[in-house]
Amino acid sequence: MTKNTNHRRHHLFTSPFFVSFLFRVLNSFLFLRTFHSADEHYQSVEIAHEFIFKYGAKTWEWREDVKLRSFVHPLLAYAWPYALVKGLRLDEDASLITGVLVRAMPRVVNAAQCAFIDVGTYRLARKWYNNDQNVAKKAFALSLASHWHFYCGCRSFANVTETAFCVWALVFWPSGYFDMNAKKRGGGSNSGKSSNSSGFRRKSIRGLVLAFVSCTVRPTAYAFWACVGARTIFFDREALSAKRRARFSADAFWVGSLVLSIEACVNYYYYNKKWTFPAWNFFEFNVLREGASQYGTHSNAWVFTQGLPVVLGVLFPVSLYELFLASNARGNLEDTSSANLPDGGKIIKDNDGTNAKRRKRLSTPAVAKVAFLATVFIVSIPKHKEFRFLYPLIPVSIAASAKSWAWLESEPPDKKSSKNNSKNTTFLLARWFVRLGLAAQIPLAMYLSLIHQRGMETIVNKYVSKLTVEDDVFDGGVHFWTPCHEHPFYASVHKNLTMRYLECDPPNASSVSSHLSSGNWRAFEKNPLAFVERKYGKSSGLKCDDDDVNDVNDDADEDAKTSDDEANNLLPSHVVVFQRERDILWNWFQSFQFEEIANEFHAHLSVDRPGQERAHFFARRKKTPRNTTGGGESQRSECASSSKVV
Repeated sequence: MTKNTNHRRHHLFTSPFFVSFLFRVLNSFLFLRTFHSADEHYQSVEIAHEFIFKYGAKTWEWREDVKLRSFVHPLLAYAWPYALVKGLRLDEDASLITGVLVRAMPRVVNAAQCAFIDVGTYRLARKWYNNDQNVAKKAFALSLASHWHFYCGCRSFANVTETAFCVWALVFWPSGYFDMNAKKRGGGSNSGKSSNSSGFRRKSIRGLVLAFVSCTVRPTAYAFWACVGARTIFFDREALSAKRRARFSADAFWVGSLVLSIEACVNYYYYNKKWTFPAWNFFEFNVLREGASQYGTHSNAWVFTQGLPVVLGVLFPVSLYELFLASNARGNLEDTSSANLPDGGKIIKDNDGTNAKRRKRLSTPAVAKVAFLATVFIVSIPKHKEFRFLYPLIPVSIAASAKSWAWLESEPPDKKSSKNNSKNTTFLLARWFVRLGLAAQIPLAMYLSLIHQRGMETIVNKYVSKLTVEDDVFDGGVHFWTPCHEHPFYASVHKNLTMRYLECDPPNASSVSSHLSSGNWRAFEKNPLAFVERKYGKSSGLKCDDDDVNDVNDDADEDAKTSDDEANNLLPSHVVVFQRERDILWNWFQSFQFEEIANEFHAHLSVDRPGQERAHFFARRKKTPRNTTGGGESQRSECASSSKVV
């Protein structure tokens, strides 16, 4: 009875979850002011915002001739909160409240997702290490203290949603218990056998559902679960009987068919009633055609030389030790006597209510090692790699590291023996290495979340979001002359302003685009001044004042008159640029009556290229139409408003 009470106390929606959720809400709302990657905006909240509110931005991956992304992630995470806000039907006077809710809802969802990961890591450690509460609490603390969770866990990445499903799928997965050999469900009375079998299968089906849903969120999960599933079906022979493995395989077939059929229907509806399988399109583009290589390439050793050290920090060597070396270093205790069993040989209640007296074996379950190696393998295949691709292995590494940390925080193994002073010294050094490493993660997390790459977020949230169509934005609207989508967009503004950016579609995916034109960023980066002069007119010789209106079409280049739409021909009313472009275009901005209204810090170190230390926001002075005394004709309202794309 006591054990059941303990189990209920650690159910998902009790103290661990709410502690984590409160922490992540503070993390999301108060300590997340920076930019990390374009996908946190353009593959999630922007898509959901466009779907619900009927205005927004779709990058090339979502075009009907590409269909590289599944709509499942935006639908599961962000479309329904937006639909709730829209369903409130607030009037125009309450539009400010609507905007606040639209910007707040994704942060709440992201906080909940990260809390699911925190609690899932806690439950995973309990499962893998014999319900050891000390290890589980250490895992929970490490998850909360993770600098990478703090920095990226509350962002709108599909990787975070994928990880939330993956960690809970591992919690319910049929393998990975501390000692499956001693957990045979075939023993005992007939009633006990039936109860244990049904509980085991229910948990397995939950794990399968979550695993397949993670695949619909991000296609790389297919490879992850193929590795873990193959290990369970073909190599867990001692833990799972042939009958049980056969039943698990059958369950995987019907669960997978059901989940993937639902995904197909979702994408059929989203892509205008056209059947498609985005996972295959994703694989073909990223693996077979290596299309993502245009965004950067890395060596095969990148995962171990940069990726894992960055996302895991001090836990990188600790997790490697625990996953692959600890069992050999410490050995396995196979004695099942009462003295060597946890809690003095007491029967331990598992999460499904079944009983298992397990051996005190110190090695980490094989499924943890497979999950870790599967993620490393998946990320290593493509040439293009990003830190967030490693997200699914973070809970695995934290759960494994918690066991080593719990051991290091105990008394030295040979404290009373003078012959083992060197071992004690090594033990204490390892303890302080972990402690100092964890302490160092705090300022690192704060720096990444509050300072590094904050300029564009500040400009959009502080300045652009306050613009109005009636009074501020005119002609070509707000233009972002920055690298590939390095800024928030409509989901952060929630106003149907005219806003455009320089796209950077892959050459083999380019087509007519509504946002300037594909490939424009490359031309702009190569020579910003030549680009804007060709598009909007030359700065030299132009005098834009209240008495004269200049037509800048005289120097037009006839070869470049294929503008996407008429709005692209107009000079913008506002421009957002980085420091390099600001310095190059300063005279051009002055010629066209642009005023710098914001100069925000962005980063101490350049990320993609030099000149990203500061972000700048320019606004063009709006002219008032004035009639002439002779014919009564109206002067053009804007200086250079007739400029064409050239």
